[in-house]
Amino acid sequence: MDQATERDRIVQELRHRNALRREAKLPLIDIGEELDRALHQRAVNDFYAARKALDHLRPRLEEKWIARRRRRDPGYVPNRNTIWHMMVGAHVTKVLDRMLRMRTGRVHPGWSGKVIRYGEDADDAEENE
Repeated sequence: MDQATERDRIVQELRHRNALRREAKLPLIDIGEELDRALHQRAVNDFYAARKALDHLRPRLEEKWIARRRRRDPGYVPNRNTIWHMMVGAHVTKVLDRMLRMRTGRVHPGWSGKVIRYGEDADDAEENE
């Protein structure tokens, strides 16, 4: 479904909801605000669906992290109830997000998209210009 018909469908639904609210003598919904919220939620859902397509890589990435840990600590036994393992999961999610961005150009709609250059202070960058 293209974005124009999706937008029209949402507006039609919001108008129907406003008609029902008008009959019930309830305050009306701001159509513009609700439309923005619905389109944003749709974009977020699309992003997570695209990231889910990469979930088959998650076990392999976790194995790599466990192998790195075992190089430092040969007796390490993985336990999913540790903070370390939760941090691995967060890191793997970031790697999958980066892969998605590199393959498709998609980023989470709630993210600013600002690129952080590590080692460069904002004040230093202004002085160098």
